[in-house]
Amino acid sequence: MPTILSSEVFPLALQSHRTFGAGLAELGLITYPDIDRALEFIVEMPREFFGIEHSLLTALQADSEGVDEHQLMQHLAVSESIDIFQGGDLEPMNSSLFSLQECQATWTIPLDCVDGEWHLVTAYYLSSSVRSFWKGRLEAPIRWYVSSFGVVANALDSERLEDCGFFQ
Repeated sequence: MPTILSSEVFPLALQSHRTFGAGLAELGLITYPDIDRALEFIVEMPREFFGIEHSLLTALQADSEGVDEHQLMQHLAVSESIDIFQGGDLEPMNSSLFSLQECQATWTIPLDCVDGEWHLVTAYYLSSSVRSFWKGRLEAPIRWYVSSFGVVANALDSERLEDCGFFQ
């Protein structure tokens, strides 16, 4: 069953999609009309069907040839000096500082906090609003990792996390 984002978190999800799309357009990977069509698809989706299963990339892929996710991660690794998280299952850190829905809305997984530095894995690094949200939320240095949508979506599956006792 899809996750239904609360009315408080839904605007964060839309802003995350918008600024992620803008980042893709700045790289020349999509056009602004592509973003508009994908966002229209997302906004018109009934709220009960909107959730972690739907990203700007999935909407773009439904509408066109989409974006090569591997190419995007390689570009970020080189241009932004970000590590790529490719391995196995991610297990989000359980904290009262953030909610599962905030993680889902931003496609971001806090993994750990080591010596005051947070380690976050995201599929939406290109979204300036995602980076700003987490910087403001955590108020500490952040080490970013980029990963695929499939890895992040699997890690943020609410039923799996609730079964493990996360975010309760």
